[in-house]
Amino acid sequence: MSALANTSSEPAILGDNLVEMERVAVLKQLLHRIVSHSVVYDRVQELVGMRQVYRRIADLVGDLDQDAVVLDIGGGTGLSRAWLNLPPQYLCLDIDRDKLATFNREYGIGNAIQADGSHLPIKDGAVDLALCVNVSHHLTDDVLTSLVRETMRALKNNGRFVFVDAVWDPFRTVSKMLWHYDRGSTPHTTEAFHALFTQEAVLRSWEVLPIYHHYLIAVLARQNGGGVT
Repeated sequence: MSALANTSSEPAILGDNLVEMERVAVLKQLLHRIVSHSVVYDRVQELVGMRQVYRRIADLVGDLDQDAVVLDIGGGTGLSRAWLNLPPQYLCLDIDRDKLATFNREYGIGNAIQADGSHLPIKDGAVDLALCVNVSHHLTDDVLTSLVRETMRALKNNGRFVFVDAVWDPFRTVSKMLWHYDRGSTPHTTEAFHALFTQEAVLRSWEVLPIYHHYLIAVLARQNGGGVT
């Protein structure tokens, strides 16, 4: 008798573990659809501790000149603009059209750019401050390297690149649970970030902020732009 004869919704040939894995996969897919909604996504960011992270970013950014150009790579709905005191020339760059549409509704059309962060449509040496917050765990190693290189190209000699993301820590239980349901599939380690940053830029500051995740907050500069490692 064929093993395919059973027409029930949970075939007898499937073990309990496989059935459970399928249920978890469906749940993850549903959660991803819910969280992908711009308003929900922003709320989730706040719940996982990003307000605390942005307070630290604000300390590092300080007061900017009103004519400074700020590029927010993977800026989504413009959370950085909402939580930081940034000048008018704030450019929100993201590949997600829906998030940029939310940004435009909130802040007006003109400063949203739909583009890939690893191929920035920005002139060399045009940016005073670049931000990249909670993006890298969506990127492979090669794409992340391209993003850092592109950002260094776009920075002015005295510009700064503030980079923030949660890092992979297999010994932090809550963090592992959050990663399990995150849409990003490639969290990186602190060691990998440090190796990349010291190869492609000048590492001006480095700290890890423990909340639910461990958040890496690094400030980078161009290699010909000075700074201390």
